[in-house]
Amino acid sequence: MALSKASEWHALAKYDFAQHVLRNSGTYFPSLSEMKENEKVPDTLSGVKKRINQLENQHTSDLENLFKYQGQLYMDDALHRYEQYDEVFPAGGTQQPADAFTEARERVMEDSRRDLSREFEDHVEELRMAHLHATQPLLKRRKELEAREEAERKRRDAQFPKSVDEYHTIRNKDIQVRVARYLSADKGQQEKIMSEFGWAWRQVQPLLDTYNSNAEFKNEVHKILKDVEARDPRRRPNSMQLG
Repeated sequence: MALSKASEWHALAKYDFAQHVLRNSGTYFPSLSEMKENEKVPDTLSGVKKRINQLENQHTSDLENLFKYQGQLYMDDALHRYEQYDEVFPAGGTQQPADAFTEARERVMEDSRRDLSREFEDHVEELRMAHLHATQPLLKRRKELEAREEAERKRRDAQFPKSVDEYHTIRNKDIQVRVARYLSADKGQQEKIMSEFGWAWRQVQPLLDTYNSNAEFKNEVHKILKDVEARDPRRRPNSMQLG
């Protein structure tokens, strides 16, 4: 079945765009090697974020190449229309359409401009869909890992050492300082901290009793907080205060 002239033009335009994609990206969608590369991405939040950033950068580069390609197409089309345009000047020197043929040709050229605009929009949409196809699984995995990390954070926050020995086994400095601040706070502030981190009285009472009865442990807690304040620039006196 023979194609119409318009169908032939669209087919050639699609072929030309496909060749552009192959020259610059290799394919619309991830190749087998790229999919295998995605499988090698460390299943960690930082690893997945890094791969997403790589794909975002590649998409930006692909768009830049596409816009250059479209710019050249537009210039070629404008030059073609210019070369096809016949000017007819009557005696007075005023430009006017020559005849019905010229008017029909103008309509065809206007249709060509609209077709080119739609073609450009299709190019961008195809590139966008290819990018989404590549990133959607990673975005889904990032969301899962973020939820897992948040759940782990809440689990850690809800923990409270029952004894001095357990307190000493805490490897996370932030958690150790948080417990120290709770122990040294007044009762009202302690209740706020308990509410913030989901601690219950039965959790905190054993270590709190030890803190109140064990001078050595209390001094240790105060030293930890003093060291933190010394390293925290927000708690250092400024030059005006020193003066």
